[in-house]
Amino acid sequence: MAKAPIKKKKINIKGIVAILVIIAIIVSSIILLTKKGTKEKQDQAPVETYKTEDDGTKFNTSEKLKETKNFNGYEISNIVLKEIDEEVEFSAKIKNVTQNSIGNKSIYVVFKTQSGQELYKMEVYLGEIGPEKSTTINSKITKDVVGAYDIELQF
Repeated sequence: MAKAPIKKKKINIKGIVAILVIIAIIVSSIILLTKKGTKEKQDQAPVETYKTEDDGTKFNTSEKLKETKNFNGYEISNIVLKEIDEEVEFSAKIKNVTQNSIGNKSIYVVFKTQSGQELYKMEVYLGEIGPEKSTTINSKITKDVVGAYDIELQF
């Protein structure tokens, strides 16, 4: 009986290299995407938006909240949020920046977190405001909005 010759399998080195390159690309892509997601989360780290005084009074310190905002002919500025004994005092200057009288309507002040989530929506009635005239809103709120990052006006 003659022995059958043993066939040696020829290893395809080009195929193995191609597979290793594909695996390396996939692994590096996963690592890069993971690092990018971590960086985005770090960029959106919560901003401390209030400080507490020794007497327990909290004052909003958000730079975004301090910005002047424009909304349908209204300019809102000088926004102040402070909490005393679990009651938040809100005040702001509202100016009519049009050449016509506006007002005699309700608007909503929407308090928002840094991620844009709504904390509370407060209705405010504005009397008539003449052209280039302003008024001040003063309100007390029993909702915890002293840490709001920003506000938005809505009808």
